[in-house]
Amino acid sequence: MSRPPAAAPSREGQEAPAMRRILVALDGDESARVALEAAAGLAAALEAELVGLFIEDTELLEAADLPVTWSIPRVSGPRGALDSLAMGRALKVSALEAGRAVAAAARRHHLPWSFEVRRGAMVEQVLNEARGFDLLAMGASCEAMRRTGVEVTGGLMAMPGPGALLLARGTRCSSGPLVALYKDSERVLALAQRLAALQRRRLVIVAAGASAADASVRHEHALQRLRLAGLRGSARKLVMDRPDAVGAALRLEYPGILLLDRRDDIVAGLSLASLAREAACSLLVLK
Repeated sequence: MSRPPAAAPSREGQEAPAMRRILVALDGDESARVALEAAAGLAAALEAELVGLFIEDTELLEAADLPVTWSIPRVSGPRGALDSLAMGRALKVSALEAGRAVAAAARRHHLPWSFEVRRGAMVEQVLNEARGFDLLAMGASCEAMRRTGVEVTGGLMAMPGPGALLLARGTRCSSGPLVALYKDSERVLALAQRLAALQRRRLVIVAAGASAADASVRHEHALQRLRLAGLRGSARKLVMDRPDAVGAALRLEYPGILLLDRRDDIVAGLSLASLAREAACSLLVLK
């Protein structure tokens, strides 16, 4: 006997999370500047406060005193021998530039804002500061993440902190379509709808199921949500019949930001950092 299609999940208790305070971590990297602009755009749409955070990374200061350490031009000026005093001065300059960038972004978007400087281990300090915020934004190629090997699913997403994480990458982050990967999470649909309406961006819902029947139920539900909201967008069916199905579907949509809910079982088996690299897009992940 054939099994009937799964019913669409209830919306009760699955509304879009409130995002009133957004923290953006800055380290001078190009992807951090992308994160700042994306965070400012989200803050403007959501009428949220924007807070910039620059960490004077103690690991860099300690490394600077090693006899084999040479300067990195982006951080500390012309190439040459380096010590902790020179690195400290360079970090102060970088912090000043970061503060100016946050102020400029806030002026462009007419945002309430502030800027803070802390000293400590980069990832640990960022996550500690992020506890009181609704969203943490940072560059997908953050130098400290590369250095410590922190991966989204096994590291940042498992640590205490804000309810959502934006890993920003690429020039399409603030202008490309919003793509929501949806199976059972109504939260991700609600947030995608809200952002698409507020930012007037095209929304694509990738409705996934373990079978064609399951995917069809979710696809129809997604289409109904789009019609009821009067949004410009589309929905695509995705049958999870092979390991690379998600990546292949996303490459067809060319997303600016990919929205996911970590509680959704479709996300549990994905390496989100790898997925972001494959799709060459930013990730906004609900925790």
